[in-house]
Amino acid sequence: MQPKLAALGYRLVEGRAENFLLSAGASAQGHEFYWSTWDVTPIKVSPAVCAHQNLVASYLPLCFAGNLQLVQNFVTVCERNRL
Repeated sequence: MQPKLAALGYRLVEGRAENFLLSAGASAQGHEFYWSTWDVTPIKVSPAVCAHQNLVASYLPLCFAGNLQLVQNFVTVCERNRL
C-alpha cells in the first residue's frame, strides 16, 4: 500500500497474446484508481494486466461497453466451462 494514490485515470490496454477475454491486437479501456502496487518480478507482464491460461488479473476494471466482444468472449468461456 502506498501513502497516496499509485494510479488514477483512464487506460487503454491491447491484447498481446491470445487469451479468453482480449485477443491479440484487440483493445479495451478501463479506469485505474488504486493505492497499492504489485511486484511480479521476475515474470514479464504488462503493468495493467496479467493473463495466463484461464486467468486474467488486473488493477484495471474494464469497460465492457467499449468493446462488446469482451462480453461475448466472457459468455462463451463461461458456457464452455459450466458444470
